[in-house]
Amino acid sequence: MSLAPLLPREFEQEIFLLAAYCDPLSVPTLMLVAWRVKQWVQNLLYRVTMVYDGVYIHSPGIGSAASKRSYPYPQNDHFSRIKAIPPPILRNSVRHLYLEHIPGDLAANLLSTCDAVHDLWMCLGEDPPSPIVELAGHLPLRRLHCSVTELFGMGNPIDDFSLPIFSQLTHLELFLGDGRLPEWAGIARIPHLTHLALRGETFIPLLPAVTVLDTSKTLCVLVLLPDFLEDEYEVELLRQDTRFV
Repeated sequence: MSLAPLLPREFEQEIFLLAAYCDPLSVPTLMLVAWRVKQWVQNLLYRVTMVYDGVYIHSPGIGSAASKRSYPYPQNDHFSRIKAIPPPILRNSVRHLYLEHIPGDLAANLLSTCDAVHDLWMCLGEDPPSPIVELAGHLPLRRLHCSVTELFGMGNPIDDFSLPIFSQLTHLELFLGDGRLPEWAGIARIPHLTHLALRGETFIPLLPAVTVLDTSKTLCVLVLLPDFLEDEYEVELLRQDTRFV
């Protein structure tokens, strides 16, 4: 009696990982196949995690309102759910983290736990915790989206773009809704910055933006999304640079 042919374990792993990447919402089902499959794919459950509005947490492991298979949880319930996830899983799994209008203590806890995040979008509004440069200084960030005030703190007048949090950063988007502008010369010195975006409900002075383009050795794209532009001469200077959008 011959045994049925078996796939080599490494091929089997590749197949399940490919299935999980193609359809992240299938991960909970794939984890039921076998213990070894669970070990292979469970970290993908929280690879992209969104916590926002005090209403939902979205990820394949907690629920996604963008899918027909969505599981929205009431605020207190979903906060308890994410707090119940073992820290080692969050620490090794979360790569993309979106935080919007959630309690500051929860944001601080997530940032201290999720050590592998390299893409952070954060806007807490009226309940900011400590400055992001303190909370996320240990993270290997490649992309960061936040306000200048949340980045450096309300009472800190100095924008220090030489801090470790910026050492690997390639994409930076700053929200200027509170009217606080960044320290332009510091932005130009971020060593690996290739994409910079500034948006907000305020006037953005264009001449410093021209200076950033002139002095940065790495910047490839500059995106400005202010409510209005005043100086046509400065606008024309920017338009002459193909990196300006």
